[in-house]
Amino acid sequence: MNGPPTDALSYILSLPRISIKRVVQKWNVVLDIQQTVRYEIYNEEGVQIGMMLERSTGKFAAIGRQVEKTKRPFCIDLIDMQGNILLSITRPFKVIRSHCKILIPYNDNGNGMYYFTENGWKNNKREVESIEIGECNEKWTVFNKKYELVENGRLFGKIKSEYLSWEFPIFDANDGSKCAQVTRRMCNWQVEMFSDGGVYSLEFNPNGSHNLDLNKRGVVLSTVVAIDFDQFSLHSKDESGFDNGYLYNRAFPFAGP
Repeated sequence: MNGPPTDALSYILSLPRISIKRVVQKWNVVLDIQQTVRYEIYNEEGVQIGMMLERSTGKFAAIGRQVEKTKRPFCIDLIDMQGNILLSITRPFKVIRSHCKILIPYNDNGNGMYYFTENGWKNNKREVESIEIGECNEKWTVFNKKYELVENGRLFGKIKSEYLSWEFPIFDANDGSKCAQVTRRMCNWQVEMFSDGGVYSLEFNPNGSHNLDLNKRGVVLSTVVAIDFDQFSLHSKDESGFDNGYLYNRAFPFAGP
């Protein structure tokens, strides 16, 4: 398996644009079973350069996924094509709003946390020491979708998107200019209607005026996971407990961009 250069995290996050695909899982479609999520990351040439995998901690975690669904706590690891953890996105149980923390391991290469088998990537369940670099926090709102992005305790970006929008621009917290954008892209209607699968485009510095550092780009990457869980999964609900509008997009999938 061919992977990116040695400094894999810098390689992935230094690209101007990446695509993130949430993989369609069989039992999620057939029986509506909540499996651990898996994302594949591609560069602009369509070459896979990494993955994001949800850690599984045993049978009780599997039961919890069925009960708590998209409100469940999770830890999702960004790994390179050799199975090394580059970055982790963690979230406790979601009561009303989503609060994600972004962690980077002390040694972001060669930790060997994942290994490849004929059944896919497996976690060897060893602990890895990490440091927190930022947060992605959902803000309470009735009609808009809002998030705040924080690096080392300092607010640097905000997301404000319309209720049914598939575009999530990230604006600089100081001057209000766009510094990145997450866009949900259209898949075929079977995927949109009957699964949690989907494809996102993440663009850094779309206006050419904001060159975000590595930590900030890691926080921006976490917004894709937050948006996917909060807005575009089949069981996503808003703060009031009602469908967050994705029901409309599933019924009329071509309402998206």
